[in-house]
Amino acid sequence: MGKRVQVTDVIASRIKTTAGNDVNLDNLVVYEALALNTLPIRQKGSIFDGAVVSERTMTEMAAMLQRGEGVPIQVMHDTKVLPVGKAFWAEITRDRSNRPQLPVQFYIPNTETDLINKIENATVDEVSVGFQAKTITCSKCGFDYLGPDADFMNVLSLTCENGHAIGKDSVHTHVDGLSAWHEMSLVGKGAANGAKILSQAAAQGAALTASGTTGKALLLQLTASKEPTMPDPVTVNLSELTGFASQLATAQADLATAKKDLDAKGGEVASLTAKIDGLNTQITELAAKLAEAEKVEPVKIDTDPTLSFLTDQFTKLHVALGQKDATAPKTATELIAGITAAQGKLSSLIPVGGVATGAVSDAAKGAGFTNAAFKSRN
Repeated sequence: MGKRVQVTDVIASRIKTTAGNDVNLDNLVVYEALALNTLPIRQKGSIFDGAVVSERTMTEMAAMLQRGEGVPIQVMHDTKVLPVGKAFWAEITRDRSNRPQLPVQFYIPNTETDLINKIENATVDEVSVGFQAKTITCSKCGFDYLGPDADFMNVLSLTCENGHAIGKDSVHTHVDGLSAWHEMSLVGKGAANGAKILSQAAAQGAALTASGTTGKALLLQLTASKEPTMPDPVTVNLSELTGFASQLATAQADLATAKKDLDAKGGEVASLTAKIDGLNTQITELAAKLAEAEKVEPVKIDTDPTLSFLTDQFTKLHVALGQKDATAPKTATELIAGITAAQGKLSSLIPVGGVATGAVSDAAKGAGFTNAAFKSRN
């Protein structure tokens, strides 16, 4: 087919540098595209309206591929699906006006028959490169839309801090330096001016096709991002910026709702706080009363006379029992127990009638008892 690039030894070596030595070249279809140049970008209503990409940017992109760092080929910048191919080589060339341009060689597996047919039939003949620039500056004053002084509103309003509006009075941006090259997409309509699929005749003058190969020119749709304001990567255009504004409005509404909820919860917290304060007051009052109560001297019961009486009784009872050396206990309980025991012993020594055994014996002896007193007269 006419638009395919013949895989020469040089091209085969370039592919293997990117894809590895084990790649099966018979399964690949190679194309060449003019991916980027320094003509003004056609992207109305965006930060890239009339933007010019520097030659240094394209040189850094070419160097990236020449180091073997392949770039995925996507369809319509849809990075949610797997790539359909890979860009593996690029270098800077010059057009007839001596302007720098960036031809890119890429391959697609021959199993992508539908996509290959669309390329061959020119149904798909444009591309867009998605990369991050190091700087995007105002053509009038050099204000950097990716610099520390820029914010989301500068991009949204397409106006720098000095009031220069992109798209008015010939104001545009300069895109310089490569921060990251994310992908190159096959698209229905690109943004790089003059980038079309090369015809057989036009391809003869391209440096990458010096061996007689032909290629496909792809259009550029610049992408850039500035963290954390925008995702990485992001295609900057008016519709997406409008979408960001809508998301911002939604976020603000959600914030207002959350604040109302917080205020309602704040009322509940205030009520609970008041209850806690009331309980703390009660605790303070009770603590004060307890402190006053602790100051009152406890009533002391003088038990010394009782102990003295019990001790005296204990001692007397034991003397009566002939235990003059008995030691009186120190506590009332022990004294009462000792007194009770002594009383028991004394009771056992006194017979019925209250006279001790010794006393009866002594009386008998004193009376001189005799049976003669009870004898009858004859």
